[in-house]
Amino acid sequence: METVKDQLSDFLEEFWYAPQDALLRAFEADLWQNERLESLVLDIGCGDGRISNRLFKDKNLDIGVELEHRLAKQAERCGIYTYTLVTDAKQLSFKNESLQTIISNSTFEHIDKDKAAIREVTRVLTKGGTFIFTVPTADFKKALRKLVNNQERFNVLNLRLRHFHFRTLKDWKVILKSSGLKIERFKEYFPSELVLPWLRLLSVAIWKPYRRELWSYLKDSPYGKYVPAKYIHWLIMRYLNSYLSRDLKGTNCFILIRARKPK
Repeated sequence: METVKDQLSDFLEEFWYAPQDALLRAFEADLWQNERLESLVLDIGCGDGRISNRLFKDKNLDIGVELEHRLAKQAERCGIYTYTLVTDAKQLSFKNESLQTIISNSTFEHIDKDKAAIREVTRVLTKGGTFIFTVPTADFKKALRKLVNNQERFNVLNLRLRHFHFRTLKDWKVILKSSGLKIERFKEYFPSELVLPWLRLLSVAIWKPYRRELWSYLKDSPYGKYVPAKYIHWLIMRYLNSYLSRDLKGTNCFILIRARKPK
């Protein structure tokens, strides 16, 4: 089984320009590899599919949905989905009880009316179907607030992150139960000690040297090809190794929840 460091190195090969995402996905990859997904599988918030290719490698994903047409088309071309659709999670374009498994990785915190989206999940799930998702918790907000102790600066940061919710496990139990879903198990991850390096890496990635954020220049502009990606990969691994080599015992700030619709 690959370690977090192995997963981090793997993600950085492609996402060296967004190292904060690579760090978080490194923790999520092992969690998803241990999850059994029964077809038909729907992925809510598939993005452009490139993270899914690494996060869900060796998994069969039938359908990916996205709000943005451009991203959905890119995800379809990446090969991990049978097909993709442009649809809103709050109004899924699927028949009642038509999907066996619904997954979503770090997406529901970005949905303003997430409770409505949860009700849609319940509607389209078959009886006995499974909903598996990851989200940041209230402890992530608490850790961020300690580092960004100015309320105005925190609001600006959160506006950039588009995090509408930081819910506790207790909150999710109530929300899921009210929508007809029952939590089977959960797994907390991403220790609070890692929020500081995550925030530092994010701050560099979203810095605007001109009109666009730095990560965007590196990823999409002609300038990116002149950047020594292998050296950046090595530098980030060296920086994060000082954290990942420790015995991290802080409160975990993210959670994977597996819930089921009763038969």
